[in-house]
Order: sequence, then structure tokens, then C-alpha cells
Amino acid sequence: MSNPRNILFILNSLTFGGAEKLAVTLLNELDTSNLSLSLLYLRKKEAMLGELNQSRLNSVSCYDGTNSLEFRLPFYLARHIEREKIDTVVCINQRPMLYAFLARRLTRHKFRIIQAIHVTTLVTMFQRLKNFLLYRPLFNRCDLVIFVSEGQRRYWLSGGFMNGDKTKCIYNGIDVDHYKDDYSREERLEFRRKLGFTETAYVVGICARLHSGKKHTELIAALETVRRAGIDAKVLIIGDGPERANLESLIKSKGLEQHVVITGFQKDIRPFISVSDCIALTSQAEAFPLSIIEGMAMGKPVISSEVGGTPEQIEHGVTGFLYKSGDIENLAKYLKVLSDPALRTKMGERARQAACDRFSLGSMLWEYTRILSETVTMDAGHPR
Repeated sequence: MSNPRNILFILNSLTFGGAEKLAVTLLNELDTSNLSLSLLYLRKKEAMLGELNQSRLNSVSCYDGTNSLEFRLPFYLARHIEREKIDTVVCINQRPMLYAFLARRLTRHKFRIIQAIHVTTLVTMFQRLKNFLLYRPLFNRCDLVIFVSEGQRRYWLSGGFMNGDKTKCIYNGIDVDHYKDDYSREERLEFRRKLGFTETAYVVGICARLHSGKKHTELIAALETVRRAGIDAKVLIIGDGPERANLESLIKSKGLEQHVVITGFQKDIRPFISVSDCIALTSQAEAFPLSIIEGMAMGKPVISSEVGGTPEQIEHGVTGFLYKSGDIENLAKYLKVLSDPALRTKMGERARQAACDRFSLGSMLWEYTRILSETVTMDAGHPR
């Protein structure tokens, strides 16, 4: 039997986020019979450390740096790679990639660099210039750049940030058996009661960090419209974040305190999805949000802004609805459409089937295992 490939994942931190959640899932679930997995995170933000199954990893290290340029980090990383005989470094987003290339100049040890991008839209001019001037040369020297949706890949290639010769799209996947709504009617009713919702209330769930870019405010505005139409609609906000106080003030100013519940951070979101009648996502930008797949896997139709890879997740009018980001009128329209229980059930069943067919954890793991199991090859053009 051949020796396992030594794989090092590098993340900025273990804070809560989609990229971090995906990385932790890969580290927890990839087959270790042919892969020896290690993790290095650069900042001591460790909210997701408890989610990591460290017993199956070769090592878990924290550099404990800052956001500024770390001059010692390339040397630290080069020694780490030599010591563990790393074959492949998987960089989650751009900053780890920069240090991986600097480390490769400091060692004769050969290793591949795979860049996984989880950002879809570069909002500011500074971000665009930084990625074009600093990261573009590195993107084109990576052994592979992984995107999580075709829409995301088109954005980066059309913007001229890389030439696209070595890119691949791998859809995010989840454990669809774990995200299966097995709660009884009685359990759902009891949980609704605890949240302050009646059995007949129309509950719209949204699972997203309370951040300005997630645009929870648009869902609150749409809720007003739906309620004015005589529909007993409620909003269940699953999560926490820096915008919570502002969001609570907005809800109070509109007199919606009895119709909106903010749960705060929840380790297990399944009971909250279960009591929701549909799931919404109102983000200004996304790559390939797990919250959509999780909602679909639990048999919920999803209404989402048409950003990033969401059109690849949701079949409009079949498993949910898509609307242009910022179009509160259409968001409210689709919320009204899904107030019909029979339609929700029909679309929810289709959503569950689509999640199982297209976005399973097994499919994602198979793709990553195949890529990470490849033998190290170094082109002459790689920097030394």
C-alpha cells in the first residue's frame, strides 16, 4: 500500500463562516486511509475549533498572528511543511495562498498549492486592485484553483483575475441524511410554541450571520408588505452577528417585535429549519451558500437573491424562487406565493430530492479525494 498523501489546510481563522465550515467538514470527513490531514490557522479566532475532530488529524496548529503582513510566517510555514513532508497545501481564500508561495521559495521540498476561493464579488475598488495586482500572478501559478460554483468561476475569469487554465468547480455538499426533517408534528408544534409562533402562522426562516451584507433588512421590509396583505407571516432569524443591535432597533421601530424572532447562534439549526415553512436568503453576495442546501435537504422551498451560485442551487418555480438582489417587491411577491401550504409541500419535496441528487456530502468528498490523492508534480515555471 502506498504512503498516504500529506495534506495541509491553511485558513485565516476558525471563526464561524461558510468557508471555515466547509474546511472543517472536509477535515472531519475525508477518507484518511490515503490522506494524512493537517490544519494550520493564522489567527487565534477559534469559534469552530470544537467542531473539529482533531483525533483524526496529523496536527492542528495556530500561528496566532494579526491581520497585518507577517514577516516571520513564511519561515514558520516552510519549516512546518518540511517537518510534516507536506505534499499539497490547500489554501482557503487568498491570504493563506500568499504565504504558501512565499514559503515555497524558502524550501527545496516540493509541494502543490491548491487555492479554494469562497468569495464571489469584490465590492470595493481596493479589493479589485489587490486581487488583480497582488494575487493574479499567484492564481496563475497555482496547481489548481477551486471554485464552488460556475457563476463564481465566470466572475473571476471575466474580471481578468486569472487565465482559467487550471480551475475546477466543486459544489459544496452536505450530509443529506443529517439534514432530513424527521421531527414529528408534535415536536414541531412544541418548538413553535416555545418560539412564540402559532400552528397556523406562516414562518419564514433565514439562516445567515447578522452582517450588513446579508441584507436582513430587506426581509423585514418584505415582511411588512406580506402582513399588510392579511397574511399572518413571521420571520425566524437563525444566527447572530455584529448587526444584531441595529436589526433589533429596526424591528422595534416598525412595531414587528411580535412577528420577528432572533435566535442567536445555534449549534444545531435543524429544529429551527424544521419549524420554518420556507427559507429565505437575501444576501448581496454569496458563493454557494450552505444554508440554501440545508433548507432544501430538510424539504423547504427557498427564496433567494440571484447572486453567485444560487441559480445553480435553486430551480426557479420548481424548488424555490430567485429574485434580483434589492428587489423587495419581488421578494414580497414570492413570499406571498409560498404562503400556500400545498404549494410549499410540493416544492419542498422537489427541493429535498434536488439536494440529495446534486449536493450530497459524498459527491463533494469524492471530488476532493481524487484531487488530493494525485502525485506531486512541479512545473518548471513554479517559483523557487
